[in-house]
Amino acid sequence: MPGKEERSATWRHFVESCRNYVQEEWIGLRSRLRFRSVVGEFRRQLSGRTVVVLSAVVPVAAVGAAVVQSHINRAPFAYMVYVNGIYVGVTPDIHSVDRLRNRLGPEAQVDVRSVHMALPASAAEQFWRSLAASPAVPKVYAVYVNGKPVVAVATEEDARAAIERVKALYTPPGGHVDQVAFREKVDFNPVDRWNGATVRTVDEAARILQQGTNVQKHYLVSRGDTLWTIAAAHNITVDQLQAANPQLANPDEIQEGDTLNLNAVQPYVHVEAVQTITREVAIPYDVQYRDDSSMPTGQSKVIRDGAEGRKQQTVRIYYENGRPVREEVLSEQVHQDKVDQIVVRGTGPAAGYAGPNWVWPTTAHLISSPYGEWRGSESHPGVDIAAPYGAPIYASNGGRVIFAGWDSGGYGNCVRIDHGNGVVTIYGHMSQVLVSPGQAVAQGQVIGRVGATGEATGPHLHYEVHVGGHVVDPMPYS
Repeated sequence: MPGKEERSATWRHFVESCRNYVQEEWIGLRSRLRFRSVVGEFRRQLSGRTVVVLSAVVPVAAVGAAVVQSHINRAPFAYMVYVNGIYVGVTPDIHSVDRLRNRLGPEAQVDVRSVHMALPASAAEQFWRSLAASPAVPKVYAVYVNGKPVVAVATEEDARAAIERVKALYTPPGGHVDQVAFREKVDFNPVDRWNGATVRTVDEAARILQQGTNVQKHYLVSRGDTLWTIAAAHNITVDQLQAANPQLANPDEIQEGDTLNLNAVQPYVHVEAVQTITREVAIPYDVQYRDDSSMPTGQSKVIRDGAEGRKQQTVRIYYENGRPVREEVLSEQVHQDKVDQIVVRGTGPAAGYAGPNWVWPTTAHLISSPYGEWRGSESHPGVDIAAPYGAPIYASNGGRVIFAGWDSGGYGNCVRIDHGNGVVTIYGHMSQVLVSPGQAVAQGQVIGRVGATGEATGPHLHYEVHVGGHVVDPMPYS
């Protein structure tokens, strides 16, 4: 039921409308009956006959009442609208009521009372304006990104929760987090529920802010899958696959049964975080060479093994949507010095000579992906040796460089060495190439540095051997 205040406002509107109509009718009637002459006669009769006054007033009152009743009967229908029992306005357009019901949704009770009422031409427009100020029309909160509304939620608390949830998703774990903030301007404001906005839950709003509105495809990881094989099978790059899966702390540790997103998302927001951590890192050892003219070129001998050093670093890491984009070393302290490896290499005749023995092509020995490992539709043609970024890469035997540079087939920075007798070795994903095509190299000579160029998920050396143009197991050639 409408409240007393609403009934009073409605009645005042009705009475004002009737009064205006009576005035207009009365003016017309006065003109048609030559009211001036009637008034003159009335005044003459008034000069001594009180009874005449009453007989004149009664017809006039009757005329007024008749005019009011005529106005009521002839006025068009108008519609008094109530939302959840509260009066919100009056409109001449029943379709406005239908639109209001659609916009408020089934959770709002919209009632209508039809009345005869003359309304001004601007009544329909005024009806919609009155809704914005009415406490009966529920509000929602729109989350804005750089001034553009992106998603609506039910309450101010939901808006805050959705924003904080996105921040929490991209807050780096461990260490001291100095700052977590949006690159964009993100805020929220109340808006009218009747404007047609779809109200989302906190989870839905956070997902929209994080991922945009793209529909994602998913992939269930199988035994033997790697990011490289999954990306290749779905015609996307490893970088795109990683961008679509920011939850992967270590891309090399995907497991059977994991679910991955396959399309790179276009988020509405970018969360920038700064974290300060302390970590222990290895100090790669270098290789010192001593020339020996009595040893044929291409032959070498290790006379002192190398050993990595250890140091503690305090590092400030900058993240964007959970992915580190750059680092700043604030301080470091060496706990254990590195020991360089010493290698004697021959400088005698037979440059480019490949001896009967082969050496391991880098300082590390951990094989992260063996030869022949099945990768979707093909097997791995070499071995992947996990090694620190920048670690030296050695020629496994003497020979001549036939390629040195960028390989577009996925190897990144790459060196190929011809050792004669149809034997060619390939060294991929280098961060730095240190030899040139046509150059003769000796066994154990540094030809580059470990990196992660090309189709690589982390720093490692891809070592591959061809004999007679065919891929073979590289382990006997190391």
